[in-house]
Amino acid sequence: MSADDTPRFANTDYALASVLGKCSDNCWVMISYDIWCQFSVNLIKCFHERFPAILPIVSCVCRAIPSAHIRGHLLHCQVLWAFKYLKYSGETYGEMIETSWAEQNQTAGSTKEQNDGHRHDTLDDFFGYWNWTKYHQMSKSHDINLTISGSNSVNSCDTYTAVQSCLIPDENC
Repeated sequence: MSADDTPRFANTDYALASVLGKCSDNCWVMISYDIWCQFSVNLIKCFHERFPAILPIVSCVCRAIPSAHIRGHLLHCQVLWAFKYLKYSGETYGEMIETSWAEQNQTAGSTKEQNDGHRHDTLDDFFGYWNWTKYHQMSKSHDINLTISGSNSVNSCDTYTAVQSCLIPDENC
């Protein structure tokens, strides 16, 4: 198979199929991806061809673009894929996995020369400390977000209604 025959998102498709294959018993699955608007264009077609057993699951998965990345997308993408406009997702941020990367990168200098056992212990200590710190700072973050979310929910509903009326034609026309 040449590079031209390889689908653009082949690795992502495979990873998603591997995960969703284990989610058949779940009633509801939400997936966020920085470029969901591009990834989803041929998703059903690719799964129909390559992963037909997973097609029923991928067809009903709820999809979103994480909140920090959605700001760089077109308005149309923001309306379709922003967490704040999707049912059951509310004030979901969807970017927490990336918040630790800057700190994780600092461990590279000390772990690259270590043997497997020492590297594992060092990273285990690092992630344990990171999770402990994050856990203890959550209450502050939740208090702030709870205060903000009350006023934002009214603004978001008004904005969504206004934008939706511009994008979706009136059914009575």
